Amino acid sequence: MAGRISIVVASLILEGLKKSAPDVLAARAVDVNEVLAAGEEGAPLEPYRRILRDVHVSAGGAAILRAGESLRGLAHPLLFVLLNSDAPRILIEKEARLAAFFHSRHRVVIDEESPNALLLRHVSDHGAPEATDSLASCGQHIVLLEEIGCRPLRLRLPASDDPDRLVYDAGRFEEPASGATSTWRFEWGAFEPTRKPMAGLDAILLGSAPERALDDEPGPAARVEAVVRRDLGRTWKLAEVAEALGTSSRSLQRTLGAAGLKYSELLDRIRNEEAARLLSDSDLSITEIGYVCGFADTAHFSRSFKKRHAKTPSAFRGAR
Repeated sequence: MAGRISIVVASLILEGLKKSAPDVLAARAVDVNEVLAAGEEGAPLEPYRRILRDVHVSAGGAAILRAGESLRGLAHPLLFVLLNSDAPRILIEKEARLAAFFHSRHRVVIDEESPNALLLRHVSDHGAPEATDSLASCGQHIVLLEEIGCRPLRLRLPASDDPDRLVYDAGRFEEPASGATSTWRFEWGAFEPTRKPMAGLDAILLGSAPERALDDEPGPAARVEAVVRRDLGRTWKLAEVAEALGTSSRSLQRTLGAAGLKYSELLDRIRNEEAARLLSDSDLSITEIGYVCGFADTAHFSRSFKKRHAKTPSAFRGAR
Protein backbone atom coordinates (compact mmCIF):
# COMPACT_ATOMS: atom_id res chain seq x y z
CA MET A 1 0.00 0.00 0.00
CA ALA A 2 2.49 2.59 -1.21
CA GLY A 3 1.77 6.10 -0.03
CA ARG A 4 -0.81 5.14 2.58
CA ILE A 5 -0.94 4.49 6.31
CA SER A 6 -3.37 2.46 8.40
CA ILE A 7 -6.33 4.67 9.28
CA VAL A 8 -6.32 3.12 12.76
CA VAL A 9 -2.73 4.20 13.42
CA ALA A 10 -3.12 7.61 11.81
CA SER A 11 -6.31 8.47 13.70
CA LEU A 12 -4.75 7.49 17.03
CA ILE A 13 -1.71 9.68 16.40
CA LEU A 14 -3.88 12.62 15.36
CA GLU A 15 -6.04 12.17 18.46
CA GLY A 16 -2.93 12.40 20.61
CA LEU A 17 -1.63 15.45 18.74
CA LYS A 18 -4.87 17.28 19.48
CA LYS A 19 -3.63 17.40 23.07
CA SER A 20 0.13 17.72 22.60
CA ALA A 21 0.07 20.19 19.66
CA PRO A 22 -3.47 21.59 19.28
CA ASP A 23 -2.44 24.77 17.45
CA VAL A 24 -0.68 22.83 14.70
CA LEU A 25 -3.66 20.55 14.16
CA ALA A 26 -5.98 23.55 13.96
CA ALA A 27 -3.73 25.12 11.33
CA ARG A 28 -3.59 21.86 9.39
CA ALA A 29 -7.34 21.19 9.51
CA VAL A 30 -7.52 20.44 5.77
CA ASP A 31 -4.83 17.76 6.05
CA VAL A 32 -6.43 16.33 9.19
CA ASN A 33 -9.79 16.02 7.44
CA GLU A 34 -8.18 14.37 4.41
CA VAL A 35 -6.53 11.75 6.59
CA LEU A 36 -9.61 11.04 8.71
CA ALA A 37 -11.87 10.75 5.65
CA ALA A 38 -10.00 7.63 4.53
CA GLY A 39 -11.52 4.17 4.69
CA GLU A 40 -10.11 0.73 5.40
CA GLU A 41 -7.80 0.99 2.40
CA GLY A 42 -5.69 3.38 4.45
CA ALA A 43 -5.11 7.10 4.84
CA PRO A 44 -2.96 9.10 2.38
CA LEU A 45 0.54 9.30 3.77
CA GLU A 46 1.64 12.73 2.57
CA PRO A 47 -0.94 14.91 4.42
CA TYR A 48 -0.32 12.84 7.54
CA ARG A 49 3.42 13.47 7.23
CA ARG A 50 2.88 17.19 6.66
CA ILE A 51 1.12 17.35 10.00
CA LEU A 52 3.94 15.51 11.77
CA ARG A 53 6.60 17.72 10.18
CA ASP A 54 4.78 20.88 11.30
CA VAL A 55 4.43 19.51 14.83
CA HIS A 56 8.14 18.70 14.88
CA VAL A 57 9.08 22.25 13.83
CA SER A 58 6.53 24.08 15.98
CA ALA A 59 6.22 21.95 19.10
CA GLY A 60 9.25 19.63 19.04
CA GLY A 61 9.82 15.91 18.94
CA ALA A 62 8.51 15.42 22.48
CA ALA A 63 5.05 16.52 21.32
CA ILE A 64 5.06 13.70 18.76
CA LEU A 65 6.18 11.19 21.40
CA ARG A 66 3.34 12.34 23.69
CA ALA A 67 0.79 11.61 20.96
CA GLY A 68 1.10 7.94 21.88
CA GLU A 69 -0.75 8.70 25.12
CA SER A 70 -3.98 8.47 23.11
CA LEU A 71 -3.71 4.68 23.46
CA ARG A 72 -4.25 4.73 27.23
CA GLY A 73 -7.69 3.59 28.26
CA LEU A 74 -8.79 2.91 24.68
CA ALA A 75 -11.01 -0.12 24.03
CA HIS A 76 -10.29 -1.60 20.60
CA PRO A 77 -10.03 -5.25 19.49
CA LEU A 78 -6.56 -4.74 18.01
CA LEU A 79 -5.30 -3.21 21.25
CA PHE A 80 -6.99 -6.03 23.15
CA VAL A 81 -4.63 -8.45 21.44
CA LEU A 82 -1.52 -6.29 21.85
CA LEU A 83 -2.03 -5.38 25.49
CA ASN A 84 -2.72 -8.93 26.58
CA SER A 85 0.87 -10.02 26.04
CA ASP A 86 2.88 -12.04 28.56
CA ALA A 87 6.25 -10.65 27.45
CA PRO A 88 7.66 -7.67 25.51
CA ARG A 89 8.83 -9.98 22.71
CA ILE A 90 5.31 -11.34 22.28
CA LEU A 91 4.00 -7.79 21.97
CA ILE A 92 6.49 -7.01 19.18
CA GLU A 93 5.66 -10.29 17.39
CA LYS A 94 1.95 -9.47 17.51
CA GLU A 95 2.64 -5.99 16.22
CA ALA A 96 4.57 -7.40 13.25
CA ARG A 97 1.56 -9.54 12.37
CA LEU A 98 -0.67 -6.48 12.66
CA ALA A 99 1.55 -4.66 10.16
CA ALA A 100 1.05 -7.56 7.73
CA PHE A 101 -2.73 -7.31 8.10
CA PHE A 102 -2.70 -3.64 7.20
CA HIS A 103 -0.02 -3.99 4.51
CA SER A 104 2.09 -1.49 6.39
CA ARG A 105 5.38 -0.39 4.86
CA HIS A 106 6.79 0.14 8.36
CA ARG A 107 7.52 -2.37 11.09
CA VAL A 108 9.56 -2.68 14.28
CA VAL A 109 12.27 -5.30 14.74
CA ILE A 110 14.19 -6.44 17.80
CA ASP A 111 17.95 -5.87 17.52
CA GLU A 112 18.84 -6.86 21.09
CA GLU A 113 16.90 -8.31 24.01
CA SER A 114 17.61 -8.88 27.69
CA PRO A 115 15.32 -9.48 30.69
CA ASN A 116 15.01 -5.74 31.38
CA ALA A 117 15.71 -4.08 28.05
CA LEU A 118 14.88 -4.06 24.35
CA LEU A 119 16.74 -2.42 21.51
CA LEU A 120 14.14 -1.82 18.81
CA ARG A 121 14.53 -0.47 15.30
CA HIS A 122 11.85 1.16 13.18
CA VAL A 123 12.32 0.06 9.56
CA SER A 124 10.54 0.47 6.24
CA ASP A 125 10.29 -1.61 3.09
CA HIS A 126 10.62 1.59 1.03
CA GLY A 127 13.70 3.42 2.30
CA ALA A 128 14.33 4.74 5.79
CA PRO A 129 11.31 6.02 7.75
CA GLU A 130 11.10 9.76 8.26
CA ALA A 131 12.27 10.98 11.67
CA THR A 132 8.75 12.05 12.57
CA ASP A 133 7.32 8.64 11.56
CA SER A 134 9.74 6.99 13.96
CA LEU A 135 8.94 9.40 16.80
CA ALA A 136 5.20 8.78 16.39
CA SER A 137 5.69 5.01 16.45
CA CYS A 138 8.10 5.26 19.37
CA GLY A 139 5.56 7.20 21.42
CA GLN A 140 3.01 4.44 20.92
CA HIS A 141 5.55 1.85 22.04
CA ILE A 142 6.11 3.74 25.28
CA VAL A 143 2.46 3.21 26.14
CA LEU A 144 2.29 -0.37 24.87
CA LEU A 145 5.31 -1.49 26.90
CA GLU A 146 4.13 0.25 30.06
CA GLU A 147 0.62 -1.12 29.72
CA ILE A 148 1.76 -4.74 29.44
CA GLY A 149 3.83 -4.35 32.63
CA CYS A 150 7.28 -2.81 31.88
CA ARG A 151 7.76 -0.33 34.74
CA PRO A 152 9.40 2.01 35.50
CA LEU A 153 10.11 2.52 31.80
CA ARG A 154 12.93 4.59 30.34
CA LEU A 155 13.81 5.42 26.75
CA ARG A 156 16.95 6.54 24.96
CA LEU A 157 17.60 7.15 21.26
CA PRO A 158 21.08 5.63 20.83
CA ALA A 159 21.54 6.76 17.21
CA SER A 160 20.80 10.42 18.03
CA ASP A 161 23.40 13.11 18.67
CA ASP A 162 22.97 12.57 22.42
CA PRO A 163 22.59 8.80 22.84
CA ASP A 164 22.63 8.90 26.66
CA ARG A 165 19.78 11.41 27.00
CA LEU A 166 16.65 10.00 28.62
CA VAL A 167 13.83 11.20 26.41
CA TYR A 168 11.30 9.33 28.53
CA ASP A 169 11.64 8.48 32.20
CA ALA A 170 8.63 6.96 33.98
CA GLY A 171 6.11 9.53 32.79
CA ARG A 172 8.45 12.45 32.07
CA PHE A 173 9.25 13.44 28.49
CA GLU A 174 12.35 15.33 27.36
CA GLU A 175 13.02 16.83 23.94
CA PRO A 176 15.00 14.33 21.82
CA ALA A 177 18.39 15.40 20.52
CA SER A 178 18.83 15.93 16.79
CA GLY A 179 19.90 12.99 14.66
CA ALA A 180 18.41 9.59 13.91
CA THR A 181 15.22 8.59 15.74
CA SER A 182 14.62 5.10 14.31
CA THR A 183 16.53 3.15 17.00
CA TRP A 184 15.02 2.95 20.49
CA ARG A 185 16.49 1.54 23.68
CA PHE A 186 13.84 0.75 26.26
CA GLU A 187 14.79 -0.25 29.81
CA TRP A 188 12.58 -1.10 32.78
CA GLY A 189 13.01 -1.98 36.44
CA ALA A 190 10.68 -4.99 36.43
CA PHE A 191 8.16 -6.73 34.23
CA GLU A 192 4.87 -7.82 35.77
CA PRO A 193 2.38 -9.04 33.13
CA THR A 194 -0.89 -7.18 33.44
CA ARG A 195 -3.97 -8.33 31.56
CA LYS A 196 -6.03 -5.38 30.40
CA PRO A 197 -9.79 -5.91 30.62
CA MET A 198 -11.71 -3.80 28.11
CA ALA A 199 -15.33 -2.92 28.70
CA GLY A 200 -17.50 -4.37 25.95
CA LEU A 201 -14.71 -6.48 24.49
CA ASP A 202 -13.96 -9.04 27.19
CA ALA A 203 -17.37 -10.66 26.79
CA ILE A 204 -17.02 -10.75 23.01
CA LEU A 205 -13.43 -11.93 22.70
CA LEU A 206 -13.29 -14.23 25.72
CA GLY A 207 -16.77 -15.70 25.41
CA SER A 208 -15.98 -18.96 23.69
CA ALA A 209 -14.02 -21.06 26.17
CA PRO A 210 -15.17 -24.67 25.69
CA GLU A 211 -17.18 -26.12 28.55
CA ARG A 212 -16.73 -29.57 30.00
CA ALA A 213 -17.93 -31.42 33.07
CA LEU A 214 -15.84 -30.88 36.18
CA ASP A 215 -15.07 -34.58 36.47
CA ASP A 216 -13.97 -34.93 32.83
CA GLU A 217 -10.28 -35.55 32.31
CA PRO A 218 -9.23 -33.26 29.46
CA GLY A 219 -7.59 -34.96 26.52
CA PRO A 220 -4.52 -33.60 24.76
CA ALA A 221 -6.55 -31.47 22.33
CA ALA A 222 -8.46 -29.85 25.18
CA ARG A 223 -5.26 -29.12 27.08
CA VAL A 224 -3.69 -27.48 24.03
CA GLU A 225 -6.87 -25.53 23.39
CA ALA A 226 -6.96 -24.25 26.97
CA VAL A 227 -3.46 -22.81 26.54
CA VAL A 228 -4.01 -21.33 23.09
CA ARG A 229 -7.32 -19.69 23.97
CA ARG A 230 -5.66 -17.75 26.78
CA ASP A 231 -4.18 -15.59 24.02
CA LEU A 232 -5.50 -16.57 20.61
CA GLY A 233 -3.85 -13.55 19.02
CA ARG A 234 -0.43 -15.03 19.74
CA THR A 235 1.45 -17.10 17.15
CA TRP A 236 1.89 -20.06 19.57
CA LYS A 237 4.75 -22.23 18.42
CA LEU A 238 4.56 -25.88 19.45
CA ALA A 239 7.46 -25.44 21.88
CA GLU A 240 5.65 -22.57 23.64
CA VAL A 241 2.49 -24.61 24.15
CA ALA A 242 4.54 -27.58 25.37
CA GLU A 243 6.35 -25.37 27.88
CA ALA A 244 3.03 -24.00 29.15
CA LEU A 245 1.85 -27.60 29.64
CA GLY A 246 5.04 -28.58 31.45
CA THR A 247 6.22 -31.02 28.81
CA SER A 248 8.58 -31.16 25.85
CA SER A 249 7.76 -30.51 22.19
CA ARG A 250 8.57 -34.11 21.34
CA SER A 251 6.31 -35.49 24.07
CA LEU A 252 3.45 -33.22 23.07
CA GLN A 253 3.78 -34.25 19.42
CA ARG A 254 3.72 -37.94 20.42
CA THR A 255 0.68 -37.43 22.64
CA LEU A 256 -1.22 -35.60 19.93
CA GLY A 257 -0.16 -38.17 17.33
CA ALA A 258 -1.45 -41.02 19.49
CA ALA A 259 -4.83 -39.27 19.46
CA GLY A 260 -4.70 -38.92 15.68
CA LEU A 261 -3.99 -35.19 15.81
CA LYS A 262 -1.45 -32.83 14.28
CA TYR A 263 -0.58 -29.66 16.16
CA SER A 264 -0.86 -27.36 13.13
CA GLU A 265 -4.28 -28.76 12.19
CA LEU A 266 -5.52 -28.47 15.77
CA LEU A 267 -4.38 -24.86 15.97
CA ASP A 268 -6.04 -24.11 12.64
CA ARG A 269 -9.32 -25.63 13.85
CA ILE A 270 -9.30 -23.59 17.06
CA ARG A 271 -8.65 -20.35 15.18
CA ASN A 272 -11.35 -21.05 12.58
CA GLU A 273 -13.94 -22.03 15.16
CA GLU A 274 -13.40 -18.75 16.96
CA ALA A 275 -13.46 -16.81 13.69
CA ALA A 276 -16.81 -18.41 12.78
CA ARG A 277 -18.23 -17.47 16.18
CA LEU A 278 -17.11 -13.85 15.85
CA LEU A 279 -18.39 -13.59 12.27
CA SER A 280 -21.80 -14.79 13.51
CA ASP A 281 -22.03 -13.10 16.89
CA SER A 282 -20.08 -9.82 16.65
CA ASP A 283 -19.85 -6.69 14.55
CA LEU A 284 -16.05 -6.79 14.38
CA SER A 285 -14.70 -6.27 10.88
CA ILE A 286 -13.35 -9.25 8.96
CA THR A 287 -9.84 -7.82 9.22
CA GLU A 288 -10.19 -7.45 12.99
CA ILE A 289 -11.51 -10.99 13.35
CA GLY A 290 -8.65 -12.42 11.34
CA TYR A 291 -6.16 -10.59 13.49
CA VAL A 292 -7.63 -11.37 16.92
CA CYS A 293 -7.90 -15.05 15.94
CA GLY A 294 -4.18 -15.23 15.19
CA PHE A 295 -4.05 -15.64 11.41
CA ALA A 296 -0.90 -14.45 9.66
CA ASP A 297 -2.68 -11.99 7.34
CA THR A 298 -5.99 -11.50 5.54
CA ALA A 299 -5.08 -13.85 2.67
CA HIS A 300 -4.15 -16.63 5.13
CA PHE A 301 -7.41 -16.06 7.02
CA SER A 302 -9.51 -16.28 3.86
CA ARG A 303 -7.77 -19.43 2.54
CA SER A 304 -7.86 -21.25 5.85
CA PHE A 305 -11.47 -20.34 6.62
CA LYS A 306 -12.74 -21.33 3.16
CA LYS A 307 -10.94 -24.67 3.35
CA ARG A 308 -12.69 -25.50 6.63
CA HIS A 309 -16.10 -23.86 6.11
CA ALA A 310 -16.41 -23.97 2.29
CA LYS A 311 -17.08 -20.22 2.29
CA THR A 312 -14.95 -17.11 2.54
CA PRO A 313 -15.32 -15.11 5.77
CA SER A 314 -17.40 -12.46 3.99
CA ALA A 315 -19.71 -15.07 2.41
CA PHE A 316 -20.08 -16.87 5.75
CA ARG A 317 -21.08 -13.61 7.43
CA GLY A 318 -23.45 -12.71 4.62
CA ALA A 319 -25.28 -16.03 5.03
CA ARG A 320 -25.90 -15.69 8.76
